[in-house]
Amino acid sequence: MTIKARAPAANKLNAFSKLPPELVCAAFQHLALDELMAATHVCQHWRQILVGSSALWSRISGNPGGDFLALLLDRSQDAPVDILELRAVNEEDSLLNVVLPHMHHIRTFALRFSYQKTAITSGSPAYKVLTSQAPMLEQLSILSNPFARAALPLDTIDYPFSGVAPLLKTIQLMAISRMPPFFASLPELGRSRIHTLTIGGFRCALSYQRVESIISFVPSLRILNLELREWTDNPELGDRQVIPSTLQELNIRATHPRGFFPQEMLPEGSGWDGVARVHMACEFAREAENLDRPAFLPRNGAPIIELEFRDQADTDFMHVRTTHADGCVRTYSGIDSRRAAALLDDKAAASIETLIVSAAISTATMVCAVQ
Repeated sequence: MTIKARAPAANKLNAFSKLPPELVCAAFQHLALDELMAATHVCQHWRQILVGSSALWSRISGNPGGDFLALLLDRSQDAPVDILELRAVNEEDSLLNVVLPHMHHIRTFALRFSYQKTAITSGSPAYKVLTSQAPMLEQLSILSNPFARAALPLDTIDYPFSGVAPLLKTIQLMAISRMPPFFASLPELGRSRIHTLTIGGFRCALSYQRVESIISFVPSLRILNLELREWTDNPELGDRQVIPSTLQELNIRATHPRGFFPQEMLPEGSGWDGVARVHMACEFAREAENLDRPAFLPRNGAPIIELEFRDQADTDFMHVRTTHADGCVRTYSGIDSRRAAALLDDKAAASIETLIVSAAISTATMVCAVQ
């Protein structure tokens, strides 16, 4: 008897082969896709179990090529699929044609364009994907080239997902322009479920009006993440009534070399200052022109009761955290530790009950600032 003929009988004596298929799949779900592919070639028993488990092939990352992507999607059968990153050269990329027949069971879809024309044209693979029904879609990311001269407009997507995306909860749009028509065209049921929104881009300049025109279509928004270069207008302009009462967390990352100032971004009485948790990160700020202006003003009459300073690793900057009497929390990154004394005015400093300093700044300077 040949070794090949004896192999099935010998494999049955192996303790691993006696495990239920569910346990075998649970063990293999920790492997990367390339390792999982290799495991299917170990023996016929493993291959039969692994290929037959749709859940093992439903988490796609690492930007697989066209043939590999088609194989993974076929093996996923109708299980919910998470495509964590799909890099398309442009709107005509053939990878999009591979995804198109499977949009009905895609749960997470992250599409990144490495090069893009001025718009997504009608009839292109990208257009067909973004206008296909997506009944299982929960998370959508569309990222254009952040270094392109112009952002990618979305107003050509006149009927996103053909009106079928009832489970959509999270949207990320980076280096994208003309977003309000896209949100306005989303199915009403889908818009009502969206709770997390991320918009912006490395070269993006946003205004309160632009942001508010977008979130006015998202009535249940809880978390808003903004990545931008700068604000382009006066925050006192615009309609404050469109800010969802459900908004609980605001995260702002600015890349303007001059920086920004909390009292300019969230002025008292603007409506934005009522958000319970706010984090601001000025990643590339250096010597800001107006840093002598107090940065941490009390929030709507709720004074600061706790102030904390922490080092920002390997930089001359620090993290600052303020806790207000009404329970609201503000955190800031990119604060110049050499100008710490200018962070507070007398009104803000008078109410502080607790001061925590774990940064390489002068404690005496900070004590004087809050006395």
